[in-house]
Amino acid sequence: MKICYFADGQSIHTQKWCTHFANLGHEVHLITFRDCRIDRVHVHFLNVGTIATAGGNWRTLFAFRIVQRILRKIKPDVFHAQYATSYGITGALVNFHPYIISGWGSDILISPKSSKVLRVLLKWAFRRSDAITVVAKHMVQAVCDLGVNREKVHVITHGINTKLFYDQQLTKQDDFTLICTRNLEPLYNHIQLIEAFEISQKKIPQLKLRILGDGSLRKELEELVLAKNLDKQIGFIGRVSQEEMAVELNKAHVFVTVSTTDGDVVSLVEAIACGNFCIVSDIPANCNWITEGENGLIIPLFDAEQLALAIDKSFANYELYKTLSCTRNKEIVSSEGNWDKNMEHAQKLYESLVKR
Repeated sequence: MKICYFADGQSIHTQKWCTHFANLGHEVHLITFRDCRIDRVHVHFLNVGTIATAGGNWRTLFAFRIVQRILRKIKPDVFHAQYATSYGITGALVNFHPYIISGWGSDILISPKSSKVLRVLLKWAFRRSDAITVVAKHMVQAVCDLGVNREKVHVITHGINTKLFYDQQLTKQDDFTLICTRNLEPLYNHIQLIEAFEISQKKIPQLKLRILGDGSLRKELEELVLAKNLDKQIGFIGRVSQEEMAVELNKAHVFVTVSTTDGDVVSLVEAIACGNFCIVSDIPANCNWITEGENGLIIPLFDAEQLALAIDKSFANYELYKTLSCTRNKEIVSSEGNWDKNMEHAQKLYESLVKR
């Protein structure tokens, strides 16, 4: 099969999709507005200037004729846009079939509510698609609210590489270490995490926090930590490889994510697989994976004091929580979090659309 993706080449999710199907022996092409190199994948870079992760990249719409020319040349069996509001809308202008649009999170859950123009464009793009995929069950209704027939929507959770992310049972550090691997963007609410850490650290001197990833708020967050004199307790690690991520998660005790909205929260599944007890914000995406008191604690949004209480609770009861969550986490990863197993659904979708 010849598959052409239309997506952000610098996204780890895009790279995983491309690599997976290339490794299965398919001919894989990627048309992208952010250049990259992926083994065994034919990358077609379209330079439309700087692409902002926060959105507002309207000029990408005018590139659809170039995309048309590329598609006429490579003649794929399937054209698949990843991320609905940018690549998805532009891809709909191309008018190639079969055409799939995938929603990852805020492109479905936030953008249509914050912009009437985007809502109209998404409705139009979805009508021109042959199938729509979302990464979590709670996103299905949001797509249907845009006038899409339920039968057209497929849930394909990303999942993780279970051969890389697993509980290595490493000896934990003497410090009690929290870890957060979310990008440093407003959506992920790191300020609340830092404020909660400050409260708890006064009672738990050995408490440490490691923040992995990067983003537009890094300088602001580093300055906040310095102002609070917590730079020896809170470390900003930056971006790391998937292999390094797995090791970091295994060395930590508790994973924390307090995002305001999310899709399938791959970072959370990675943490679960590596044996972390988890503290998460009370949003549907997190509650798909975490059951209060079983494999994590669920705290209200924007409440640093409640988050601090959860940190204190996890410290006081860590061995008990670790034991309780172990079996549950293995079951979750095996049934719903396995990347290879989940991608079998994508393969079947491609085959059904080609036959149709």
